[in-house]
Amino acid sequence: MEILEPKKTKEDWARFNREAHKKRLQEGVHPLISALRKVGDDYIHGVIDDRLHMLRRAKLNRKIRALGGLEDLISSSSK
Repeated sequence: MEILEPKKTKEDWARFNREAHKKRLQEGVHPLISALRKVGDDYIHGVIDDRLHMLRRAKLNRKIRALGGLEDLISSSSK
């Protein structure tokens, strides 16, 4: 059986946010900096994913060309 916690009020959330903000400042990381880092990390991971996709596609295209091209592969597999 689940233990339900009481619903947080605006004051509870405000207290939580103030404490979290103080904690981040004590660690030396400003909230704006951490938000920008997250956005930057997401952007960088997107760029890396795109680059890997392009490399995989290029590798596949080279293999197809080495085997004589796509038309030859299709015609030989249908026989």
